[in-house]
Amino acid sequence: MKAPTRTPVAVAVIRRLRRAFQNHLNVNATTAGQLLSGATMADKAYELKCLIALLTELKLADPRISFTLQSGTQIRFRSKGGPIDRRRWPCVVMLRGNHPIAEIWTNIEFESLSATSQNHTLSIPTYGDTHELDLILTRPNVLDGYPKTQELLIGVEAKHRPYNKSLLKELLGVRREMALRSGPTRHHLSWWHSAIVPCSPPSILIA
Repeated sequence: MKAPTRTPVAVAVIRRLRRAFQNHLNVNATTAGQLLSGATMADKAYELKCLIALLTELKLADPRISFTLQSGTQIRFRSKGGPIDRRRWPCVVMLRGNHPIAEIWTNIEFESLSATSQNHTLSIPTYGDTHELDLILTRPNVLDGYPKTQELLIGVEAKHRPYNKSLLKELLGVRREMALRSGPTRHHLSWWHSAIVPCSPPSILIA
């Protein structure tokens, strides 16, 4: 199968994304430009678009929250997912007042339920020990490394391609490693659209 071509992003698209970052992250034009420095290709621009959509939905659900960048001035995208590393990669912190209530990371691999149940050591993870999500929203102050499923609040798969059987199987595989079906469980963000979810640990996957 021929690999899809990575299409450059039009200047007008970058301009719209820059305005959106200024509106939602309250940053100046220079910093907004830095935020978009990694979005020269369509796949990464789509991830940024999904990030903006997530910020918008969170803000609509609770107008009291605000967002700020931590550990840098750029949203940087990896060519390959990996663990949380605050020395190298920034995140978006979600605040209510001055209190952090969650963090948003890009291109992070989380520790799968399978690895947790088998007590695998993840210093050098093997196949199936971790799964990458394009965007994740975690509890605040998660330690460096591969976040555990109980630390995940929302996962986003930013797939800019047709929704077909292959994609559905991929999403179900990720979801199976995030949580197990259970009775109604209260989500950490009780003001979110789905305050009660039928899984444990309580988390949400958006695609």
